[in-house]
Amino acid sequence: EQDERSAKMLAYYRQLIELRKTHPALQGRLPNSITVYQENNLVGFTRQHQQKKLLVILNFGNEPGSISSTGKKIFDSSEKEATPKTINPQSAVIFEI
Repeated sequence: EQDERSAKMLAYYRQLIELRKTHPALQGRLPNSITVYQENNLVGFTRQHQQKKLLVILNFGNEPGSISSTGKKIFDSSEKEATPKTINPQSAVIFEI
């Protein structure tokens, strides 16, 4: 069980590293590049580089949350299946908007 959790965590971090390498909005410390939103147990922020904008949503609650984003979901930390606009409990998602 420990080996399985370690393998999942390693895969998770590799996925995040790959996202950072391929999306300039996640690289560096850009001034004025973060806007923070909060609603119920959802916290979100945007990062932008030139015309590329990403929306990161974190669900700290125990219930699924939903957003009205029209972007494409490019990352979901949850192991459960979710609709494109649903954020599962205790998870993070990233949208291209």
